[in-house]
Amino acid sequence: MTATFSPIDAANRSITWVSGNTGVATVDSSGVVTSVAKGTAVITAKTEEGRYSDSSIIIVHDPIAVTGVTLSPSSDKIFFFPNPVKNYVTVTIPEPVTTGSDLKIFDNTGRIIKSVNMKGTSYDLDMTGFNRGLYYIVIYSNGKIFRNKILKD
Repeated sequence: MTATFSPIDAANRSITWVSGNTGVATVDSSGVVTSVAKGTAVITAKTEEGRYSDSSIIIVHDPIAVTGVTLSPSSDKIFFFPNPVKNYVTVTIPEPVTTGSDLKIFDNTGRIIKSVNMKGTSYDLDMTGFNRGLYYIVIYSNGKIFRNKILKD
């Protein structure tokens, strides 16, 4: 996981990472999360002085056996323009969607803020009514998951 500080030039950028359920997932001092067992855990980053913190929900599913590996130039990232966004953003995935796909926007607590059906490789997303902050966009398409973060200004 990655912590982003505000302001960007903050003097003390030291944080402590904590897992709310180490039986499901652990987190090291660098923010690297390791799954332990199926379940849900909340990972929290706390500033050294303790005045600020943020959390993310981690869901660990049953393990799936690897049946092969293929390298290709495609990416599982979603691309945004512009980012940060004020009102409207174009969301693009690296391959066409042949059937409708779910585009879900999550806040920092893991709550779904908006869910829409996406077709094609891009979607114009209206974020006018969203509060300022960091959001996570996940697209479930053709058996794949595409994800990235976006900042609402």
